[in-house]
Amino acid sequence: MSRAAPVRMAPHLLLLAVLSASCAVQYSREMEPVRSAMTWGGDPLAELVRAFPSDSTGGDRLLFLMEKGNLLRLAGRYAEARRLLLEADRLSDLQRDADPGEQVASMLTSDLATDFRGADYEQVFINYCLAMCYALDGELDEALVECRR
Repeated sequence: MSRAAPVRMAPHLLLLAVLSASCAVQYSREMEPVRSAMTWGGDPLAELVRAFPSDSTGGDRLLFLMEKGNLLRLAGRYAEARRLLLEADRLSDLQRDADPGEQVASMLTSDLATDFRGADYEQVFINYCLAMCYALDGELDEALVECRR
């Protein structure tokens, strides 16, 4: 009897996996013009703004700040990048506590029901980008602070 329960749960787990993967596929599709612009010499910042038309609101705010901050860093615009990455860092800290209602909605529908919170490795990525911006601007003490974080 204990063997039958996991078999009945398998379709539900499969559905959950498909819904989770569909969010990643959607994001990849939205970011394709940005990747193409970076590869073929276009304007990746303009493509990012097209992919995320509402940069200042919504559940994708953290993701937008991380992406744009990184693109500005790659473009050598370190002061602008730092401003966005520091905002992303603060927003990431504020969003660490998950809202139980959002979590239930996410499980019943899709990950799009929650604000993008970022994983631990994405927080490290923010610190890495900030450290690079500080170092390339000659602010080595600030870069070390980010490395330690």
